[in-house]
Amino acid sequence: MLCVSPDNSKKLEQNQTDKPTSFLQKHGELVIDALSTSHLDKKNFLVVLSQAFVGRRLLGAPKSTDEAMRHIHLLSGRRHRIVTAIIFLYNSKVHKRIVETCVQFKLLTPSEKSYYVENKLWHSEKVGSYDPLGYEGKWIKGIQGSASNLFGCPLYELNALLKGAGLL
Repeated sequence: MLCVSPDNSKKLEQNQTDKPTSFLQKHGELVIDALSTSHLDKKNFLVVLSQAFVGRRLLGAPKSTDEAMRHIHLLSGRRHRIVTAIIFLYNSKVHKRIVETCVQFKLLTPSEKSYYVENKLWHSEKVGSYDPLGYEGKWIKGIQGSASNLFGCPLYELNALLKGAGLL
């Protein structure tokens, strides 16, 4: 199995008119193209890319405490989406699935936001810069969609994609 982060592929800037699903699908296709050309001896690839969006705004990893505060303020009391593109190249045929999970955060108090920033909870490698299984999990009022999508990979949808490709 070959693991490639999106940072190793060509960069794709989000256009303001791009829908989150289109953006991730384009990014996933760029990764597949990069893998196909750089690893010609390999015939099969599985790419799973996830991003958090508030509306059409991509919520990337904060690079500073100020940016982390802006992110947590944006998530507070709102819904956001975790969008995952699963793209599987098997015997030169591409199989794709886009999975969206809607997450509702409670309205956070100023002290909760400060705790998040001061304790560097935003340093996580998690999508949306929070850990749904960690401290921040208690701020999630509800989810709609694939629960496993919050924790890394939407397993039900991956299983269905692999079955559709005749691998299971």
